[in-house]
Amino acid sequence: MVSKNDLIRALPMRGLRADVGTKSSRKGGAMGIVDLEVAAVFQSANEVPDSVFDRFEPFVYPELVPMCFDSIVRGVKVEFRVFFGPELPALRVVVREVLPHPVETNELNNYYVGRKIVRQALIRLDPDISPHP
Repeated sequence: MVSKNDLIRALPMRGLRADVGTKSSRKGGAMGIVDLEVAAVFQSANEVPDSVFDRFEPFVYPELVPMCFDSIVRGVKVEFRVFFGPELPALRVVVREVLPHPVETNELNNYYVGRKIVRQALIRLDPDISPHP
């Protein structure tokens, strides 16, 4: 069993990646790359660079990045609460990359990305944890 203290001692964790769904399917797809860092209280930071849109020219929808970010952080919070109860661990969630595709992006898939990212972090500490939320 992993405790909050175990998690905090293992930070920073860089490059936690999760993919959900399949791109080009009716349900869409999502991807996120996140770092977890030590902080005084739970916080989050959107550090997705503008270059993320280079893949989608001329179909650029800047409002998709904040939506992806918010949904990923919501999933991270839920999954931490599943493991540790209502009080979130004192760490900073830094979202470094998302998939702001004008057709594929949706809130639910990004929410599951956030949940899977927490699982990836906890699996690094205890390989017996199920990879599926």
